[in-house]
Amino acid sequence: MKIKGFTLIEVLVVTAIVAILIKIAIPHIRSYYQMYKYNSYVGQVEYVLKWSRLEAMSRSKNMGICVENNGVSVYDMGYSRSGFCSGTLVRRVDVDSGDNFVQISGTSGMGFDPRGLAIMGGNIQIRNGIRNECVRFNIQTLRGSVRRENC
Repeated sequence: MKIKGFTLIEVLVVTAIVAILIKIAIPHIRSYYQMYKYNSYVGQVEYVLKWSRLEAMSRSKNMGICVENNGVSVYDMGYSRSGFCSGTLVRRVDVDSGDNFVQISGTSGMGFDPRGLAIMGGNIQIRNGIRNECVRFNIQTLRGSVRRENC
C-alpha cells in the first residue's frame, strides 16, 4: 500500500518559492496602489471643478473654489462675487492623512458665476511626490473653461 502526500523537502521548497515571489511583488503592489490613489485624486478634483461650474448654472448662484488644507472646497456663495472661501460648503475633496505623497496646491479664491463663466481664474496642482508627477487644472478667467495639463 502506497501512502500519498508531500515530503518535508517539497513543502519547504514550495514555501521558499512563494516567499521569494511575495518579496518581489510587495514593492510593485505598493507602487501600483500609490499610482491608483494619485489618479483617483486627480479625477476627483477634475470632477469637482467641472461639477461646480455646472452647479453654478443650475442654482443660478456663484460658486467659489478654494484650495485649503491639502484639499479643494466648493462653496455656494449666493449672489456675492467676493469671499470665494465663504458661504455654504457644498463639496470637498480631501487627501487622506495616510496618502502624504499627494499634495494639492494652487490659487485659492476661484469661482464661477451663474452663466458658467469664471469670476476669477487660477490653477490647482496635484503632485505625486514619490513618482514626481504633476497635473495642473487651469480655470481661465472669463471663459470658465477647465483645462488639464501636465506641470
